[in-house]
Amino acid sequence: MKAIITFIFLINFLSSYSQTNDIIVPFYDNGKWGYLNKNKEIVVFPKYEEVYPSFSNRLRIKLNGKYGYIDQKGKLVIKPKFIEAEDFKYGIAKVSLRHKSFNINTEGKRNKIGVAVCGTHYNCSFPKLSDDIEIIEEDGKLGIVHDKIVKESVQAVYLSDTISPIFDSIVPISHQLMYLVKDSLIAFSNQAIYITGSEFILKNLNFDYEQVVLYSCLLCNKGIHQLIGVKKNGLWGYMRIYIDPQKCIEPKYLQINSLADGFALVEYAEAKFGYIDSDGNEYFIR
Repeated sequence: MKAIITFIFLINFLSSYSQTNDIIVPFYDNGKWGYLNKNKEIVVFPKYEEVYPSFSNRLRIKLNGKYGYIDQKGKLVIKPKFIEAEDFKYGIAKVSLRHKSFNINTEGKRNKIGVAVCGTHYNCSFPKLSDDIEIIEEDGKLGIVHDKIVKESVQAVYLSDTISPIFDSIVPISHQLMYLVKDSLIAFSNQAIYITGSEFILKNLNFDYEQVVLYSCLLCNKGIHQLIGVKKNGLWGYMRIYIDPQKCIEPKYLQINSLADGFALVEYAEAKFGYIDSDGNEYFIR
């Protein structure tokens, strides 16, 4: 973390030293960072200035002002010598040494090329309204013109339908999901249900959320990651935009960060921070 966040982490240091190969997650105690496994057993005792979650079985650490990498068991595999360093992506990391930047592999050897990934994949979406939906505006408010299905005998007939301009903002998140803002509150709407007609759509809009944060895809930096931040009743959580918009990590945190890399640092109580994973598992003791 470029800015060390000070908080007190309460943990039993009598826990046995774990040799597990499972994912390990950063934790903080008494001014230093270390790692826990999923059972909240100490794998790496706190001794680093900064630590980060795992990529390609390499974890970025900072010691004496320089960056290096350890493995899942805490063994130092690339000595801390870089003035700047990034996490590994597909086995390649960008680092800086003596004001020169270059790429290295997981053994710390120079790699001639970096990794460039772009395009759609399961973690990424590109915000775009369906071609069947058109935004209309009147007196500073927005509405929607769409097709609804009307069955006549055995053949389905589609007719134009309109939701009057009552929204302050309409924001696409993916080709399936958008959110609507009305009177400073937010409702989510899946474009797939628009064939059912305006009456059904309006009846099922629940303006429960106060704020939404869309996080960039880490791989292509162009799309939106499938986990977005949502704020409800003053607290933050996460929603999935593809699998099930209603399946979310309950809003219960004071502050959150992107879960695009699988882990996020959250403020779970005032001035107390810890990591969660994309399934909502917490790696701290409340």
